[in-house]
Amino acid sequence: MKIFVKKILLFLLVLSAFFYATDKMVTIYLKNLRSGDFGVWHDIYAGKAASDVLILGSSRAVYHFNPRILENVLHKTVYNLGMDGQNIDIELARLHVYLQHNAKPDIIIHSLDFHMLSRPKDLYNYQQFLPYLADTALSKYLKGYNGFSKYDYVIPMAKYAGEWKLTANAIKNKLKPSANMYNTYKGHKGQDLVWNSDLDKAHKLYPNALNIILNKNSISEFEDYLKLCKTLDIKLIFVYSPEYIEGQRFILNRTVLLAMYRKYAEYYSIPFLDYSKDPMCMDRSFFYNSLHMNKSGADLFSKKLSEDLKPIIAASNEILK
Repeated sequence: MKIFVKKILLFLLVLSAFFYATDKMVTIYLKNLRSGDFGVWHDIYAGKAASDVLILGSSRAVYHFNPRILENVLHKTVYNLGMDGQNIDIELARLHVYLQHNAKPDIIIHSLDFHMLSRPKDLYNYQQFLPYLADTALSKYLKGYNGFSKYDYVIPMAKYAGEWKLTANAIKNKLKPSANMYNTYKGHKGQDLVWNSDLDKAHKLYPNALNIILNKNSISEFEDYLKLCKTLDIKLIFVYSPEYIEGQRFILNRTVLLAMYRKYAEYYSIPFLDYSKDPMCMDRSFFYNSLHMNKSGADLFSKKLSEDLKPIIAASNEILK
């Protein structure tokens, strides 16, 4: 009986060691992926995202703000930390991790939207976080969402259960480094797309338009973020990028939400560039849906924004002198 127990214990020990080693290997491979959000996280943790100017926000940040154009005009380094489908707390989680591994920026351009201070139950695009669950600076934000169980944080390979396609891709890129390439430029990827049916689908789901419900915790985190930028002497600039006019009409409490952002901007002396009434908003050819511009629209907007930022940054530099 004792021999049998010993064999079982030995088997479990070997199995645990196998799972632990495999977990470590897969985690390392995923951390080295360069495509999409994996590439951005890699740059952040490697200290390669350090820039004079950061772009923060959701998908409207990712797709609308072209760092290459901003860099060429402003003569400053720019990195786009925007996150597709995320709200303020996860956006700030990325910023806090950035600040741990990179020098603080001089300027943060925050791309505002009306979903930023709401909070869904599910964690969107959760796979990007898999190799970083051991980082408490990040995981403490993730635990408020459906997506990971408590076992995913502590049991080796538990978080990768069912993620065979992702892990196979990570191993493939390890074996063939030439295939492991960035598909963004400093977090930005232009969307070479034409107008689709997203707005029509939204109207069918919400025939009376959409009323955005704000989350108290999200508002509190946003206010803490504004105070943090002030404490760290980071120049914060609010930007509401172009939004197709029909999409603007779809948000019932849009005026109230925009007024709230204006109050924050006034109270904290934050410049606010609002492009809601820009002529681009009337031209559907610049968009692929009501919220998001396509590549040609984003590039044109980035050029406009760069020119509008020049006097703001110049004034900020004079104050610092």
